[in-house]
Amino acid sequence: MANLDQCILDAAKAAWGESFLKGTPNTNNCSGFVKSVAAKLGVPLPATADADGIADALSAGWTKLKSGIEAARSAGTGHLVLAVLKGADHNPPRHHGHVGVVVAGALYRDAYPKLWCGSLGGQAQSQGDKSVGEVWNRADRDSVAYYEYTATVCGR
Repeated sequence: MANLDQCILDAAKAAWGESFLKGTPNTNNCSGFVKSVAAKLGVPLPATADADGIADALSAGWTKLKSGIEAARSAGTGHLVLAVLKGADHNPPRHHGHVGVVVAGALYRDAYPKLWCGSLGGQAQSQGDKSVGEVWNRADRDSVAYYEYTATVCGR
């Protein structure tokens, strides 16, 4: 039996080598990567949004989750789950936020789920091998918000 989250993993793997914005590989673009994954899964996100814009769009059809533990569980049941931190919520504040796709698996320090995310900085890139606690720094990782797309995207 396939994992309930296999379609999310497949979409993330396929989107990794693509460019949502012409000339900008998703490996270097967190919002482009997330929008590519969402598009493959039929989940609507604003086409022109950066990470902060994606965070602002997570209302209708999305549910805010309480923790990274809950986020990993939800991802494992076939829901698209995003980890988001707006630029203004970083410590210190930044001009841009960061966003990634949460995947099921072991938690880092019993709190932080694994994720896929593109980024200009290599430390903030992850192909599911790093956690929220490793992609975001110590000052920011506990401020990351998690959102679940309410409809199940795998196994529809």
